[in-house]
Amino acid sequence: QVPGAATARLAARSLDRRLDLRLSRLAAMGVGVRPGGAAALVIRHATRATDPGEAAALDKIAGSTLKRCSTNEKGLRALDISDMVFSALFLGRLADAICHNTQLQEMYMDNCCLGD
Repeated sequence: QVPGAATARLAARSLDRRLDLRLSRLAAMGVGVRPGGAAALVIRHATRATDPGEAAALDKIAGSTLKRCSTNEKGLRALDISDMVFSALFLGRLADAICHNTQLQEMYMDNCCLGD
């Protein structure tokens, strides 16, 4: 066993519980959660209305994009995710996915409603 591994596991479980609690609160408010309780990766399109069917499709695309980023796919050199408002869940997973990505060279996030 690595020293501190137990502490890291406890911290990870605590973080998971806090995330579950936040998602349940969001679900109760109907914010950032799809029907059926699934967490939303994409909140809405930044410049036009998004219907529920399109929102589900956008979530699938966002999930696929995260997978491509995390697997360091060679064909993914540029990523344009402009004009979408993303959930904190997506942004956190994107940060984790691109942390060690050596293939992605450009990312465009214009009009994503992100602050500095």
